[in-house]
Amino acid sequence: YKAGATAVIIILILSTILYFILESKKELFENVTYRYYKWEINKLRNPNASMVQVSEFLFYDKDGNKILISGSDVTNPNGNNPTYYDPNNSYWNQLPKNLVDNNVNNKWLDFNGPYNPPIKIGGTIIFDLTKISIVPMYYSWITAGDLPGKDPISWVIYGSDDKISWTKLQYQ
Repeated sequence: YKAGATAVIIILILSTILYFILESKKELFENVTYRYYKWEINKLRNPNASMVQVSEFLFYDKDGNKILISGSDVTNPNGNNPTYYDPNNSYWNQLPKNLVDNNVNNKWLDFNGPYNPPIKIGGTIIFDLTKISIVPMYYSWITAGDLPGKDPISWVIYGSDDKISWTKLQYQ
């Protein structure tokens, strides 16, 4: 019993450390605003993982204040997101909108894995910030809290006003 409790405490500590590492803000770009932002995930922590998952994606203004985008449209083109309930499986409504619901207990899951043509076609998120009047300057994201092998480790952020022509803003 003590060994199990110790393991749980160690996992909680490591999860907290990882959360704070991934919560650090990344600079997006300088005073340019787009209607759409695309997050194209290219690699996962486990190179053999076939799915990608993330709990939250956050945008911040020039002063580092969180921009609430929970009413914005979030899509996962070519993604395969679980939207069913199976009592033998924990997957249930893990849709792209969970990335902006301000609840780290929900997550987005894409069974199609990272964007890696021609093998995989998923792992891309498009945020429609039409309803937001604040220019995002920074972003961060939070892991889903389980199965760290599904965490992104490489990605590209793009901006667009028409979802046809994309400008690369950052490569991580």
